Amino acid sequence: MKVKFALPVLVVSSVAAIAFSVRWLQQRQVHHVAIATGSSDGEYYAFAQALATVVARHQPKIRITVVPTKGAQQNQDLLEQKRVELAIVQSDTPPQPSVRAMAYLFQRYST
Repeated sequence: MKVKFALPVLVVSSVAAIAFSVRWLQQRQVHHVAIATGSSDGEYYAFAQALATVVARHQPKIRITVVPTKGAQQNQDLLEQKRVELAIVQSDTPPQPSVRAMAYLFQRYST
C-alpha cells in the first residue's frame, strides 16, 4: 500500500521540481536583439542607439545590439540571412519577400 502512495508522490514531486527549475532559468534568461540601422553617423543609427539605451534602463533582460550598415538593402539582406532580428529601412524601400512585418516609426506629413 505504501508503494502505491509513494510512487505518485515521487513522480509529482519530480515533475514540479523540473517545472520550477525551467521557470527559474527562463526568468534569468537575457534576450539579445540586433537591429540593422544604416551608417553610424546617420539618424537611424542614433535612433536605434537611443532605443537600446532606454530598453537597457527599463528592461535589463533585453540587450539590443545596434549594427551599422550601408543602408536599407544591406539591412534587408541581414534580415534574410537571419543575422539581425530587426532592420530600419526607408519607407520607399520595397520589402524583400522574407520580410514579415513593417511599421512606420513616424508619419510623414506632406506640405
